[in-house]
Parts: sequence; C-alpha cells; structure tokens
Amino acid sequence: MVEFVESLAGTGKKYVLMQGKIVENTLHIQVKHDKEINRPYGFAYDIELPADLAEAIDEYAPRVVKSLANTGVDYFLLQAKPVGDGTVHFQIELVEEYNREYGAAFDVEDKYLNEVLREMME
Repeated sequence: MVEFVESLAGTGKKYVLMQGKIVENTLHIQVKHDKEINRPYGFAYDIELPADLAEAIDEYAPRVVKSLANTGVDYFLLQAKPVGDGTVHFQIELVEEYNREYGAAFDVEDKYLNEVLREMME
C-alpha cells in the first residue's frame, strides 16, 4: 500500500509520499508499494529538473531515510500528486526556502508518471 500525506501548503489535499535523491540535474524517486510496478519495492523513476532547482534540493533537503533498493544511500522525503492529464505537482520540505515557506513546489510535465500516480491514488 502507498503511504499518503497532506499538502505541505495546508490545503488538506492528498499526496503520495515518496523519497528521492539528486544525481546531477536528475531527481530519482522511489515509492514503496505492495504492488511491484517496476522495482521489487514498488516504483522508481527519474525526472530531469532545472539546474537551480536540483541544486537547491540537493543542498537543502534533509536526508532522513535509506534507499528502498538497500544500497545504503541516504534519501530525502518528498510528495507528489497528479494534476490534469499530464502534470505532476511536487512538494518538498527544505531547510532553506526556495519558492515556498516550507521549501519548494514545482510541476513536471510527464504523462507516464501522472498515470502511475493516479493508479496509486485509487
């Protein structure tokens, strides 16, 4: 089962909890799920981010969990939800403000990820 959390903006909207790491300008996400989507632990996916956003996340996101792939790598927590037909809205707490009081929020156009998250939220 996927774990859900409420919006960091206080709207009460439901988000999928996930964990991530930054490698150069790529956000690598992992989602724990009882269904194997593309990994034994659930789901993993890579998303290209603008350099300034990737740098801010890499520098200011506290690493609080270990990789679900048991590599020992430290990951940070973030959350996402599908919006419209192909957008995914992300929120992440940072120790320094990026574009929100709690840290950062950003949208990514990705139809596949949007569909996967929609299925997880059903």
